[in-house]
Amino acid sequence: MANGRIFSFYQKLDADARHVMQLCAFAECALNRREIAAFSGQVGWTDGKGKRPAATAISRIVTKLERQGLLLRASYGSMDVHDALVDLAVQDSIRQGWFGKLKAAAKRRSNRSYYTYHRRQYVRDLRIAFYAGEVSEFQSLLKTARKNGEVRLLHPFSRDIFDSLDPALQEWYLLETVPEAILGRADGAEILAAFDQWAATGAAPGDELAGALLDLAVARGDLPSLRELDARTGHKLREIEGCEALLRGDFERAERCLAEALP
Repeated sequence: MANGRIFSFYQKLDADARHVMQLCAFAECALNRREIAAFSGQVGWTDGKGKRPAATAISRIVTKLERQGLLLRASYGSMDVHDALVDLAVQDSIRQGWFGKLKAAAKRRSNRSYYTYHRRQYVRDLRIAFYAGEVSEFQSLLKTARKNGEVRLLHPFSRDIFDSLDPALQEWYLLETVPEAILGRADGAEILAAFDQWAATGAAPGDELAGALLDLAVARGDLPSLRELDARTGHKLREIEGCEALLRGDFERAERCLAEALP
């Protein structure tokens, strides 16, 4: 199922179904129906009438979500959230005001869990640190989490969530995703708009930011941005001059400048 379609399915869920999806997204492992109900109680979820849903009601929700393909059956009858929906569910919990309670309950579960600290938990804790603005924790988890596979954060991209992030995490996210956006990622236009605004607020850019700005200017064929970047970097980067020459069709000068830029 394409991501756009499954995102649309999630957005049509009622509050109780979204709650179950969020529980599974915050869990350190796949959960069975009994564990999902217990986790819901630990979070303190109540329905529109102020009542905690019964285990049987949660079981019916789980069955429906499985039938829709939003929850997937794992081992021993446990259920896991569809990979494409994990981050969306966590973002949704932020908007609904449940992120803090889900985070606290998830950490309590992990502390007394008999499960080993495996890939799922590293990535889950990395995601929590990212949205909680815990920069040091995020940085300490990042290397290990990446060793265990791809980590997609702020996926799908949401400008309101991005704007609420710690500035250091905004920078990390943009430098990670701008290359993908240049290559045509689906929500690339929104990411690049955020990057343009974020980059314009700084003074002299560091190497990573200058590289991203250069790549983007070349991809757009944006000569004014190249000249501006050249000024902001003190006319010290020969590759900027080389790229400008390339866009102007002066291939001999471009080749010379780019060769001089090589270490």
